[in-house]
Amino acid sequence: MPSQGNRCSSCSTPFSGLDAVAREALRNEVRAARDRGAAVLFASHETAEVERLADRVHILEGGCMRPGPALAGGGPSADLANLEAELLRSTE
Repeated sequence: MPSQGNRCSSCSTPFSGLDAVAREALRNEVRAARDRGAAVLFASHETAEVERLADRVHILEGGCMRPGPALAGGGPSADLANLEAELLRSTE
């Protein structure tokens, strides 16, 4: 979970195994860290969480990171179908 003093936090699949209450609490923590100016990096296969929270998306493919689909307006309103298609393509 992002801490208050950090300018950058990273998490690997932070939403896995969480119930609805814990998911919302973590979303609020991520948003609060972002609002304080911190960078929050997280890895996830859950496109709904990525679409809800991310300003930018990159996809790790074959050990290399590449830009993912652009997020409409630079905020959490990505074309979810496009994001899912990109993630599926990267696993082929």
